[in-house]
Amino acid sequence: MRILENWDVTSLYPSAIEIFGYTSRNQKNKDAYTDLLHMRKKAKKGLLSAEFLEPMNLTNADLNMGLKLPLNTYSGALRAMFNKLYDPLQGFSICTTGQCLILQLIHDLQQVPTLEMVSANTDAVMYTIEEEYKEQAHEVLKDWQVTTKLELEEDKIVKIIMRDVNNYAEIVETKDKDGDVTYEVHYKGGELTRGDHKFKWNKEKKTFEYTFKDSLKSNSMSIVSEALLKFLLFDIPIRDTIEKCDDIFRFQIISHLGSTYEKMVQESSNGDIEIQKNNRIYAGKKPSGTIVKVKSDGRRDSLANCPPNPIVDNANQCTIDDVNKEWYIEFAEEKANDFLGVKRLENYKK
Repeated sequence: MRILENWDVTSLYPSAIEIFGYTSRNQKNKDAYTDLLHMRKKAKKGLLSAEFLEPMNLTNADLNMGLKLPLNTYSGALRAMFNKLYDPLQGFSICTTGQCLILQLIHDLQQVPTLEMVSANTDAVMYTIEEEYKEQAHEVLKDWQVTTKLELEEDKIVKIIMRDVNNYAEIVETKDKDGDVTYEVHYKGGELTRGDHKFKWNKEKKTFEYTFKDSLKSNSMSIVSEALLKFLLFDIPIRDTIEKCDDIFRFQIISHLGSTYEKMVQESSNGDIEIQKNNRIYAGKKPSGTIVKVKSDGRRDSLANCPPNPIVDNANQCTIDDVNKEWYIEFAEEKANDFLGVKRLENYKK
């Protein structure tokens, strides 16, 4: 039987900084970074004492979350010219060392019979393998950890749909604080991160409960991301998700005019109608003109993802009855086919 395995390097960049001494040569206390790293590791396991935490009015969980950002952004600070930690040699060394070590792991794994790499990036490898050779692959993983002093953690993937290394949706088996088996949904990629979509495992009902909230990053066509995630992970038809939704703001297409353009206009039989530089647009049912971006030299470019018969509704006057849900369904189905490897008609024509 063929199985899928995914292994993540535990905190690759922070670990490389500690193991190989890649801290900034500009900082006075060379151990400051590793001291913080060790503190977070203890906080993650709940090992920091109440005596240590009480003066700061913090918990282990607070420190675990609070230290994550400064530790992970440290390598970026080493390559930021105006940062006091600026040390490009150390910053470059972190990246190249991590890449070389992962390449070595990929090379060693590919010597195992039947093993086929699915994906790899700077901190993880995913492969399929016949079960009889699984232990041989695990020996390679153990040897690599001993040699590099880095640690690997296995993600038990129940299901994954991947377009590429930066666009995927997956269900992962994990354990809760009581040690019971639970499940988490992870996703990444522009088409899936429109809005904030949460899937929480209900242990009693043995099902995922879905909730949505607005995202500070992107709320453009959030209904499309919901429909894609539910289809890819749970086989819920895209049409069902979109047709059931009557929140008009889940269908909004938010457009921003870049600085290289002079204005945005909507074409009409009476000529161009200039609209705002930032607009809320919907796919409409009634005929209307195309929206285009215009440069100072008169060049006209189409607006990305602009639907036919677009409605510009910056005053929030539209209702859900004005929205052409069929366009969103077709758009989402097209994106789903990209994940499933179904070629578009234009590719066949080529």
